[in-house]
Amino acid sequence: MQRGDPVKMRALLFSIVLLTSPVSGAVPDQITLYVPAFEGPGALGQNVATILNLRIWTTLRRKPWPANPDNLDFGKGLIVWNRSPLSTQSHQEAENEARNINLLAQMVLWGKAYPYGDGVVVQTNMSIPGYRDFRENKNEIWEIKYRDTTFKTDIPRRRFEVSSIVLTNEVVKEYSLPSALKIYAEREGGDPIGEVGSSYRGIQLEPQLGLAKVIAGDITGWVRLPKLGKKPTEVSTFAAGVMKIFRSDWQGALKHMNRVIENQYTNTSLRIDAHLYAGMALERQGKSGREHFEKALGLNRYARRAVEYLLMGEVAALSRQDDPMHSSAATKEILERLKRAHKKYAQLFPENDSFIESISRILR
Repeated sequence: MQRGDPVKMRALLFSIVLLTSPVSGAVPDQITLYVPAFEGPGALGQNVATILNLRIWTTLRRKPWPANPDNLDFGKGLIVWNRSPLSTQSHQEAENEARNINLLAQMVLWGKAYPYGDGVVVQTNMSIPGYRDFRENKNEIWEIKYRDTTFKTDIPRRRFEVSSIVLTNEVVKEYSLPSALKIYAEREGGDPIGEVGSSYRGIQLEPQLGLAKVIAGDITGWVRLPKLGKKPTEVSTFAAGVMKIFRSDWQGALKHMNRVIENQYTNTSLRIDAHLYAGMALERQGKSGREHFEKALGLNRYARRAVEYLLMGEVAALSRQDDPMHSSAATKEILERLKRAHKKYAQLFPENDSFIESISRILR
């Protein structure tokens, strides 16, 4: 669907509209991922961004859906695509566009495709602006109430480099033309019946087969989504996992973050984030995420964001022990772990840090 606004956006809107939540009785918030065209030679940047946003879209679960066996409601997930790249390749510009009142995106996936040696490299970045976006619930903020204290922690980071993708020669050759993305009548391919143009709408997904069914003008058919790089890339997997965190799809987020962790090409900083998101997704399901938090710290023992999640996990474990059926021995063991972690890592935080002070009050 095309749109016009002060940032001259011509956007594709993918939507998964879900039913009213049976638990709260309220319509869940809308979560939007904005994917402007990547900066690059010819149509290559546009086509790379299109392939990425279609791949992310194929991961969104809705109600009802075969990949959603528990029939859960995650609200509305949108992916908005712009045919033009950011005017300036920077986090600040990405965040400015996300805040536009006609968009109100929670995250932006952006980047640049540029020649390198005898090939082309795509640099992908992600910006998650923190601003008042009119949502009632910010599921990405982890909150625990323990006795008379409320503990909160934000997402690990809001600006980061996701990945560098070395495009295969086949992708560079095939997707450098505006007419590269063909539409086929059948899943299996055959002769194309049209091309993906400036305006199209996703209507069905086949993630296992790398296919998406779209409507472009008066044509309905299948688009095949190629593997972009020679090595497995975590870009679409990580972006989809973050989107699931924002939509409180904890099962889906855990699955995607584990895939990022298992990818041998994931950089260390992003692997730390993936461990923290995976652990938090477990915690939000009432399970312990301590193993993931400890692995994150094993990758960088000075990562304050990992310490915060580890301490939050121990507070969550304490809150689960308030049930009188749990033994006092278990509570004592958790308090001992919390005390050791506090002593070991408190110096990483600023003096009089409110979060550390709250932990200290528990120990006192």
